Amino acid sequence: MVQDTLLCALVGLCGCARLPEPDPVAWWHQLQGGAIAEQRPEPPGATDPYPNLGTVPARPAPIDRAAQAGLSERLAVARDIAERAAAADPLVAPDGAP
Repeated sequence: MVQDTLLCALVGLCGCARLPEPDPVAWWHQLQGGAIAEQRPEPPGATDPYPNLGTVPARPAPIDRAAQAGLSERLAVARDIAERAAAADPLVAPDGAP
C-alpha cells in the first residue's frame, strides 16, 4: 500500500517537469534539415517540363498461349544448362577474400 502511494507520487511529480516552450519556427527548420539542407543541389529533373501523357504508346498486343509456353520452355532449358555448368565449374574465391 505504501509502495503504491510512493509510486503514484513519483509518477505525479515526473509530470510536473518543465518542458521547453513549443517553437513552431524551430520545429519547421528542423523539418527542413537546417543549415546542411541549404547546401543540397536541386533534384534531377526539377526544372524539366511536366511530361505529356498523350505521348505514351499504346499497350502492346499480348502473345498467344503457344508462344508463351514455347518461350517458358526455352527459358527453363537455358536455366538448366546454366545450373549444370555452374555445378561442373564452381567459382572459387580468391585468396585473402573475406
